[in-house]
Amino acid sequence: MRSILAAATKPLPTDAAMPVTGTVELQPRFVAVQRHSVAVASTLVVFGLVFCSISLVNHYLFRSYALDLGVFNNALYDYAHLRLNHYSLVQPLFYNFLADHFSLLVPMISPLYWLLGSYTLLVVQIVAILLGGYGVYVYFSERTQDRFLPLLAMVHFFSVWGIYSALAFDYHENVVGTMFVPWLLHYFDKGRARATIVLFLLILVSKESMALWMMGISAGLMLLHFKEKRKVLAALLMGVISLLYFMAVINWVLPTFGGESAGPYYYHFKYSVLGKSFSEAIAHVLLHPVEFVSLMFVNHLNEPLADGIKWELHYVVLLSGGWALLLRPKYLVMLLPIYAQKLFNDEFQKWGLNYQYSIEFVPILSIAVFTVVLSLRTPRAARLLAVGAVLLTMGTTVWKLESQVSRWYVPQRAQFYRAWHYQQGFDVMELYRALQVIPNGAKVSAQSFIVPHLAFREKIYQFPAVNDADYIVILDKEYPYPLDAATFQKKEDELLASSDWQVIYAENKTYIFRRSMATSSGSGHRAEWLDYQVPAEMVAGNQYAVSVAFRNAGDVVWPARGAAGGATGAVDISYHWLPAEGGAPVVWDGTRTSLSHDIAPGEALTLTTVSVTAPPVPGTYRLQLGLVEEEFAWFEQQGAQTLTVPVSVGTGGD
Repeated sequence: MRSILAAATKPLPTDAAMPVTGTVELQPRFVAVQRHSVAVASTLVVFGLVFCSISLVNHYLFRSYALDLGVFNNALYDYAHLRLNHYSLVQPLFYNFLADHFSLLVPMISPLYWLLGSYTLLVVQIVAILLGGYGVYVYFSERTQDRFLPLLAMVHFFSVWGIYSALAFDYHENVVGTMFVPWLLHYFDKGRARATIVLFLLILVSKESMALWMMGISAGLMLLHFKEKRKVLAALLMGVISLLYFMAVINWVLPTFGGESAGPYYYHFKYSVLGKSFSEAIAHVLLHPVEFVSLMFVNHLNEPLADGIKWELHYVVLLSGGWALLLRPKYLVMLLPIYAQKLFNDEFQKWGLNYQYSIEFVPILSIAVFTVVLSLRTPRAARLLAVGAVLLTMGTTVWKLESQVSRWYVPQRAQFYRAWHYQQGFDVMELYRALQVIPNGAKVSAQSFIVPHLAFREKIYQFPAVNDADYIVILDKEYPYPLDAATFQKKEDELLASSDWQVIYAENKTYIFRRSMATSSGSGHRAEWLDYQVPAEMVAGNQYAVSVAFRNAGDVVWPARGAAGGATGAVDISYHWLPAEGGAPVVWDGTRTSLSHDIAPGEALTLTTVSVTAPPVPGTYRLQLGLVEEEFAWFEQQGAQTLTVPVSVGTGGD
């Protein structure tokens, strides 16, 4: 492909090629360049702040969700720890992140987890969008000497509704993958083979469905460069590779990662109106072209809730630059796979403006619009059309941020210019404080909007799925999804009445439940003793601070006394004093020492200040250190090992 792409291209005239008559003319030109650079940087900063005010604020205010940021954050955590993600949030549908969508972006991004935490993917998505807009600027800055038009092209890109819909709903791989497209078109047009190949591969691995879009882009590139044989062949090669890649992923890669859970068909093929498989769908389109066109406009599901959604998409596209697609239909060809993926789907939520399903329109619309702008004969006409296109697109986006046909549109998530976007119906800081009582390694079930903040652990579940969770976190009467309000309330009442769960936090509508160790059938009462430092000799009646190290070898969290809100159910370390040669214990209930924090399964802890009081009578004894679940049982009574150390107890005068 590289040799095909490396076709010679005639360079456009630039300022550097223009004659210079003297330093008097150079200084104003230098000042103009500086001012323009400031304008470009300012535009990036302003829109960057707007995008942060949508995405990052939503996450901070618990308006990000298990599907999808929670899923991605959980995968990010596993990849940052160099292991495959087992997809606990989506089981039993999928048991591996790569069995759902084959995307290599999250593994590639995963090292940033250590720096940016739960905001990692959101920050990457925002940066990608800014780079995509800058790619549009570069695309046109090398095709015109008018510095104002490329800047307007970038502003247009940042103003299209698809960006705001995507940012208002978590993170998605196709958003990042889409931002490579302006650069791909630029470098392909310039004959830059290496850059084109790298960008092409990044788009493919961003998500398997992006390969379908690349087939459309390849067809559009063939039409755009139909007079340049090498570029036509290069575009054709990209299209063929995209097709082969997509077929290989859905027929081999996804089933391989899916294992036994993988079905015989691609799970995300939901186009029953076209057939049961991709081959049937292609045949249907070829045999029924008129129906293919009509399906883009009609509600083929006959679902009343879907009425008007397709038409809303069409007129918003038209107002946001779609008129340029009619004037430059080669760019419309690039979007045909996106139209098909959206409008023929069995899930009508994907037909309209919502979520991440419109992001692919953004770069193609901007490039089509400003390609038309540059074709105008006079600079004045070009600027007037450019400004008009930007204002029309901005107005359309604001209009649709206010209201949409879809009943699933949530204005509060997207309306960054309104006060309620920065408000929440509960005490956010109090919820953050409450979540601190949950150990890092514990298995957790939580409501959807809490999951992304707790996803950095091996197992995380979306309530009401509990499975083997150690903790459950819910907010009373807040966003019951996927349950209805009545069912959610019933589940909450059952937890409050259950002896299997202890309430360890109940403030400001927040409930945190911890699984009771008393119902764990002994599996939680397993300890491994790692090390100790105990004096071989003690003075009768004196108090000592000894050091012990141990590990939770069970499958249940050991709750610390403080986190439990009292002694009942808490785990303490204590001891018995036993005679050296056997017999009844001299002291059974020794002094209690609290754990420093809840201890998750597999976690080790060293306590250097375990309080031990020597027996009152001198002699030779065995100090037996052990753990106790208060108001229930000593661990050894449930089959756990103890740590036994011989100690000689004397008088102070010995």
